[in-house]
Amino acid sequence: MVMFSNLLKGLFLSAFPIISLFATPLPLSFAGQGQDPATFVDTYGLSGILILLVSLGIAAMGWRKEKKINHLLTGQQEVLQKSCEKYKMIVERSGDGILIVQDLTIKYANSCVYEILGLEKKDTLSDHLMDYIFPDDLGLVLAHYEKIMLSLDEKTRFTMRVLTGDKTIRWVQVRSVSVLFQGAPAALSFMEDVTGLKNMEMDLQQAQRMEAIGALSGGIAHDFNNILTTILGNAELALLDVNETDPTHEAFQQIYASGLRARELVQQILTLSRSHSGEVIPLSLDSVVKEGLKLLRSSLPQNIRIVETIDRDSGRVKVDATLIYQVFMNLCTNAKHAMEKNDTGVLEVILTRVDLPCEKIENPPDLPAGGYVKLSVIDNGEGID
Repeated sequence: MVMFSNLLKGLFLSAFPIISLFATPLPLSFAGQGQDPATFVDTYGLSGILILLVSLGIAAMGWRKEKKINHLLTGQQEVLQKSCEKYKMIVERSGDGILIVQDLTIKYANSCVYEILGLEKKDTLSDHLMDYIFPDDLGLVLAHYEKIMLSLDEKTRFTMRVLTGDKTIRWVQVRSVSVLFQGAPAALSFMEDVTGLKNMEMDLQQAQRMEAIGALSGGIAHDFNNILTTILGNAELALLDVNETDPTHEAFQQIYASGLRARELVQQILTLSRSHSGEVIPLSLDSVVKEGLKLLRSSLPQNIRIVETIDRDSGRVKVDATLIYQVFMNLCTNAKHAMEKNDTGVLEVILTRVDLPCEKIENPPDLPAGGYVKLSVIDNGEGID
């Protein structure tokens, strides 16, 4: 605007002598012909008015020109502002984190980067990129950063781990290109949070490993079952030959009972490895609980006392004997771990019959009315860390 105003002033000053050149001879000619001085003065004033009018016309033209230019500049500024707002909205609402990194320093980060790093916009983002990279992935990041800095046309894609504000680990997939930022090379990076996909991938790998272990354990269990057949056969023959009053009779009886339990466990392994359900039969749980407690007593510390309340007439339930035995043993093992810090522990096992609906049972499960067997394992421990 200032330059244009100065230009108008220059045009006016340049035009003034030319206008005066055409206007001045009029009063001189009148004076040369002996005209009246008053007429001479009027003629000279008319020339001044003419000069003033021409000057005002030039000024008006300049003002209109300047107004038009100001209007065009205002329109361009509005278009530029709308364009900036549009691209800012696109960048800030992008589903990917967008970073500009220069000399390993974060120059810009959009809102999604804050979300990935577990930060809020009001939190201060460290300028140093290395503060957010998992230590084991530093070499990987530096190698890719160096690669794109050596060539403006280079593009890279890799997966890495980042550390959030609370030091938890997240997996991100990074796509980077080399750009010029403020006249110097920089890396424009797009980050996508793939933690969920990575966890699913690791779960799939774990499932594949477990499938392989299941196939292997199935073969081992089959061979072990053949060994148990020999043990059980000889123990059964010994029981037939040894009199019940003989001290060794009880030992052979325990060998035979343990062999039967081992065979059931082997059958459970085979069931899992072959992916089919076990046999569900009507069973009285008191025998399962009694046998489990007999085995449990040998493994419990001396400071833990077992209190059992077993209703032998609780009735039969349709269950898989091996699985219900495993469930009961797991409950008792958890109770033992919960009482490890106790000076004196009490493990209470209750087997009783209940009828639903029953006022004595709070918040009964969504089961139809009828008779049920309730197995409870109670401890006085503080819990498991």
